[in-house]
Amino acid sequence: MVGRSRRGPRQVAIRSAVLLIALTVAYYVVPLDLLVSDRPAFAIACFAVGFVAVAALLVQQIVVQRRAATGVPARMELLLAALYLAIVFFAGTYYVLARWDASQVVGLRTRTDALYFALTIATTTGFGDIHAQGQVARVVASVQLVFDVAFIGAVAATLRASVAARRAAAGPEQGAAD
Repeated sequence: MVGRSRRGPRQVAIRSAVLLIALTVAYYVVPLDLLVSDRPAFAIACFAVGFVAVAALLVQQIVVQRRAATGVPARMELLLAALYLAIVFFAGTYYVLARWDASQVVGLRTRTDALYFALTIATTTGFGDIHAQGQVARVVASVQLVFDVAFIGAVAATLRASVAARRAAAGPEQGAAD
């Protein structure tokens, strides 16, 4: 590893926190109310394009991370940020959906409610205080559940493989120091 600087856990944690804060601020600043109208075709198109873009970004980050296990260290914080971006994307979708028809998601009135709901779905916690009641909301929640199972599982497997590869590459003397 001569000539290469190695990021320590502190730098990775700081960079990860900055990315999560930036994504959260963007979520609160983006004018999502512009997507709410009597004709939801534009919002549906935005959801479809956004969904494909977020999924593609996650796949790309998983591929980068898996390739990195064989050589150059990858930025795990980008993989985690991509996963959080998916949660923020779904939160925005729930917020727009609730603004379009308040009966779709019971208990959802603010962006914070929407973020909370998206996180409870991602973690499969499901407290029940905010829940999908309308058919459209249930479809979106179902899509998020399938999305989360697929991608969170893939991210977890990728991170586990990356850590194992780095420990193996470090050798027995450095692996024991981790």
